[in-house]
Amino acid sequence: MEENLEETGKETGRETIGAPPGPSGNHELSEGNEHRPSSGSFPVANATLFYTALTGVGLLWRWIAGREPLFPLAGLEPSEAIATGCLSGVVIAAAAWAACRMFAWAREIEKLLSNLVGPLGPAAAFVVALASSVGEETFFRAAVQTSTGLLPASALFAIAHFPLERKLVPWTAEAFLVGMLLGWMFEHYQGLAGPISCHFAINFIGLVRLGGNFSVRRAPW
Repeated sequence: MEENLEETGKETGRETIGAPPGPSGNHELSEGNEHRPSSGSFPVANATLFYTALTGVGLLWRWIAGREPLFPLAGLEPSEAIATGCLSGVVIAAAAWAACRMFAWAREIEKLLSNLVGPLGPAAAFVVALASSVGEETFFRAAVQTSTGLLPASALFAIAHFPLERKLVPWTAEAFLVGMLLGWMFEHYQGLAGPISCHFAINFIGLVRLGGNFSVRRAPW
């Protein structure tokens, strides 16, 4: 009987050590950063409804203010605007990834945001990124910026990303700078195609990384 127990223990040990990776794959974890606790699935439906409502508020704002057209999507040179927006979004997302490899504060922000997002597949990330980019750009750029100007709209955009934890304050500063870029695109191309494309690229890449539990190695500083 002791032999059976010993064999069972060995089998259990082999199963534990050789267990396949979870849904996120066998990704490398930061030092001291264990698998994050499960916080449940990200509320995709609620987020989509919220950003749809935000889009409606932005359109209502423009309608009350007498802005034409109601939804200024195309603007000037829409193809160039989309290309510029997508490229800018990829560059910003890459810079965020690089910051996580180099700076402890960036890794801390990513860990906290990853806990908020929880498990999130590419399809759900696509839906949330699209809804959030359309909703926020319609409200902050097409509505607020056309009424208050670039700086106030960018400041309000940053305040909307104000963290509940001090460790996330750099995220708010980043949101202000990104808001300035998005606002410039809106004014330069006279439409939302560029800002929405940029915002979508940033959010989609970020959500895929966060929702997939991708972690980065720590740099020596």
